[in-house]
Amino acid sequence: LLEILNDKSKTRPLLLVIDDAHWADEFLHFACEYLFRNIINERIVVLVTAHSRNGLDDCQPFAKADVAIELGGLKKDSVAPFIDTLYNGINIGETFTDNLHTATGGNPFFMKEILNMMEKEGQVVCDDSGWKVVDENYCLPETVSDVVLKRLESLDPGVFATAEYASCVGRRFESEVVCSF
Repeated sequence: LLEILNDKSKTRPLLLVIDDAHWADEFLHFACEYLFRNIINERIVVLVTAHSRNGLDDCQPFAKADVAIELGGLKKDSVAPFIDTLYNGINIGETFTDNLHTATGGNPFFMKEILNMMEKEGQVVCDDSGWKVVDENYCLPETVSDVVLKRLESLDPGVFATAEYASCVGRRFESEVVCSF
């Protein structure tokens, strides 16, 4: 990989993106440490994204970055415009946007997942007047895990069993493994 990157960087600068580094395993850490030590003088920029509650300190070797930009969630006044990008012209009140911001910390992914869940439950609907939130005091889930669990609970029992089995097998497996039961 280093040889390929070095060759390609001779003709033009390169951007190497490592996304979701918080999921990196020991092998990726080792490979990145090697790359980082050996591409110092090359025309290569490495961009690493990670979600971390403790900054990059718990995302080794990425904590050694030259520049680290920590991004927080959306500010409270950005929640309504964000929702409007998903549900054009949605009629929402300040109570709901405040509750959604508080529940999610402004995390756009979490907000979108909650809104998707609410739409499936009939709490975000589109009628002749456009999109609207049915109950502004809807009980919002506290974590992304709660949203995922609620989604899993709504699955057909056979599909749920497949998801449950797959979660025990690991992140990667052959399709034959799933088909075996």
